[in-house]
Amino acid sequence: MNGDIKVNGYVVNLFWSFDAHKQEKKTLNFQGSSVSHKVSNLTAHTSYEISAWAKTDLGDSPLAFEHVLTRGIRPPAPSLKAKAINQTAVECTWTGPKNVVYGIFYATSFLDLYRNPRSVTTSLHNKTVIVNKDEQYLFLVRVVIPYQGPSSDYVVVKMIPDSRLPPRHLHAVQIGKTSAVIKWESPYDSPDQDLVSGKACSPPCLCLACFGYVECSGKGQVV
Repeated sequence: MNGDIKVNGYVVNLFWSFDAHKQEKKTLNFQGSSVSHKVSNLTAHTSYEISAWAKTDLGDSPLAFEHVLTRGIRPPAPSLKAKAINQTAVECTWTGPKNVVYGIFYATSFLDLYRNPRSVTTSLHNKTVIVNKDEQYLFLVRVVIPYQGPSSDYVVVKMIPDSRLPPRHLHAVQIGKTSAVIKWESPYDSPDQDLVSGKACSPPCLCLACFGYVECSGKGQVV
């Protein structure tokens, strides 16, 4: 560049990708005449495209490009499991490298997950995340320190609805002269909960099941 043109600073962009569907970017801004910088938080055995330009009194300079491949072996992506444990909490567990800091990223849409997610960090391999109720969330986890590692596959978590919802699929399965066997399901899906049933009697027997006064056996059967 012509020595008579004053350089006010530089902009450096780094681009990289861990899969074919998403390109990531990091932008560095430098004021003054600085012409070197050590970039940290990179991932081993990853290809980076670097572009840079100068900011001058006459405007921006043309771009300069460079490609680099970091050394070593790329760490594996974490394997994430996530499930709702109540109306506002999600339990996240994953496998991955030790002695690092993980970021758990979550949002209610793919666009927000990759552009503007909410996040929490931990050095453990599990974390309970507090979210809003009555929503569906997308979760992923990745190493964020000492490098920006590949992310896990995303996991969809539908929050448990408010327990004030009515029971589902109430129906009679056996109808006699003086009694009827009725069944219903929980207001929300729970893998550990069986279908509940009850026996309702017509007069002169008092139909306690109709008023919620029922006795449950150990397997969720109402008698």
